[in-house]
Amino acid sequence: MKTNKAATANATAKIATGNESWGFHHTIQENLKLSDAEAAEAFDLAVRFTAKRLKMELPAARRFLDSRLGRHLADVCNEATPKRIEEVLGSLYGQWKRDVREFSRVAINSTDEAFYA
Repeated sequence: MKTNKAATANATAKIATGNESWGFHHTIQENLKLSDAEAAEAFDLAVRFTAKRLKMELPAARRFLDSRLGRHLADVCNEATPKRIEEVLGSLYGQWKRDVREFSRVAINSTDEAFYA
């Protein structure tokens, strides 16, 4: 049985933020006083969960969490530990369903750098 090397690498490689100064990654790190490694783990989990939950590709989920709404999602996750990110985001996405869908549509298609500041 053949395996897809790109799919395997994609499933195991950590997904890094493209916006270290704001977005979900920076905010979760600051709010929860996480180390760089813990924040990277939380971001990776959040991107994978977001992609699965919102049915989007990983790069689109990363851009979504690097945006302003990613920063706001991280603010609401202030009680979470990195291991509980999926649980907390699942609850939030249920509550913010319409806003998250609309914002993710815009985030996926946006090339405006100010959108991510």
